[in-house]
Amino acid sequence: MTRISLQLTSALIYLTLLSSAAMGQLTADYTYDDSGFFTSIPAARWAVEAAIADLNSAINQNLAAVSPSDLTVSGTFQTATVTIEMTTKIRSPSTDAMIDFPGDNAQSVVPIYLGAMPQEFSSDGSVLGTGGTASYGFLAGASFSNSSDIEIAARTAGEMASAVFTRGEGPIVSRQSGNFNGDYPFQVEFGLGHGVVSLDNDTDNNGVDDLTEGVDPGDFFHFDHTVAPEAGKVDFYTVALHEAMHAIGLGGSLSWRELVSGSNWMGNEAMSSHGSAGQGIINPDGAHVAAGVQSPRVSDGVMQESVFVSTLAAGERYELTELDLALLRDIGFAGAVPPVRLVGDFDNDGDVDLADLDQYNGVLDSAATGVLARLDLNADGTVDSEDFENHYTTLVETSNGVKGTFAGDVNLDGVVNVLGDAFALVGNLNNPATSWSQGDLNADGTVNVLGDAFLLVGNLGNNNGSASPAGVAVPEPTAFPLLLLWSTLCGFRRRSSGAA
Repeated sequence: MTRISLQLTSALIYLTLLSSAAMGQLTADYTYDDSGFFTSIPAARWAVEAAIADLNSAINQNLAAVSPSDLTVSGTFQTATVTIEMTTKIRSPSTDAMIDFPGDNAQSVVPIYLGAMPQEFSSDGSVLGTGGTASYGFLAGASFSNSSDIEIAARTAGEMASAVFTRGEGPIVSRQSGNFNGDYPFQVEFGLGHGVVSLDNDTDNNGVDDLTEGVDPGDFFHFDHTVAPEAGKVDFYTVALHEAMHAIGLGGSLSWRELVSGSNWMGNEAMSSHGSAGQGIINPDGAHVAAGVQSPRVSDGVMQESVFVSTLAAGERYELTELDLALLRDIGFAGAVPPVRLVGDFDNDGDVDLADLDQYNGVLDSAATGVLARLDLNADGTVDSEDFENHYTTLVETSNGVKGTFAGDVNLDGVVNVLGDAFALVGNLNNPATSWSQGDLNADGTVNVLGDAFLLVGNLGNNNGSASPAGVAVPEPTAFPLLLLWSTLCGFRRRSSGAA
């Protein structure tokens, strides 16, 4: 399988995104497309804009505006005034030259400046693109009568500048320090502002722009993002998506670097999402996910290698995965949770079934943050029994095609009965459980009498309206069998308690 490199340049990082539900957005800007790559190849433009749109729909962010007047701040204490003036540079996506650039931004907007130029080629493979954030710096000066007043004035100015340039949310791109006279240190933190993506326009790796020498980049890249990539061609949408993820801080921001420990990831969201406690998911370069690390794809739940691997296979399209979004949450994008296209369909597979219901197991009474926010159906800030009950009584689809059932319908056939449900529950009494189908009807991680059997017995004979009692295949128990069942459950509990 051919795999081709994707890289983060040492001087670059990358940009932000916003969903259509948010106030602002990551936007494509072709001001510095000097070679005319995106003008000459409309399909390339459409593919990169589709990648940006998908990120916008996945990440919810509301960044504060940075106005021209915000670029200079002053902190004052007693006789001292310290003034900090922010500076910004971007790398041209067409020449790699540094460009002085304004640092102001409209509300929530992060422009991505797009272009193309010949990328690195070696025996290790082709680099298909690079990307990064703007480079940030500052100039500082002080006026004072009493030098001892500088310390507080400088610290105040640094805090004011950080409040402007971190934009209220998102990852920290860099943290820079200053010092007056060696005695009065201060620091400024910078968040997301402007960014750059440069794609490869030298697919034959001879150092010359393809369009200049009459080479068709379409012989190498698959540009049409609306259909599956052709065998042997590199999917341009995937390259653009990967680089746009660098643009939002993955791989190079301070927030990313602080969570990388060798091959391990120390962020709580990805540690929880991936199930490996973060071990071994980081590539040796420290800036990508390790090859072969898979996670459910956001669009349909199919297992897929992360989009953020350092090399990709020709002929394949990579989409955002649950792990990719967990990494984004860890670096500061709290709203980067998989979209729920159908209420209650947490794995986005097009139906609300047992797999969705079992998402509640072990997380009841948890704060509705990160991925758990999807489970908070009544939007009260907590994932609790009300949300769980709402899911199984109104949303989950039973095998008879009706939505909603009763606590006790272990096999989700719409009917609570002895042979179909009670026997399954009894067989798992006092055992650890992670599923409704095992009899864990209150999602507490165990099957027991007081928590689960009571629920089942209380609903024996109920059905979800898909069939009349006469039409139910298994007769409901009379009072005597019901009493016998209850005695059996109690007896089982007594024996278990006695043995313990």
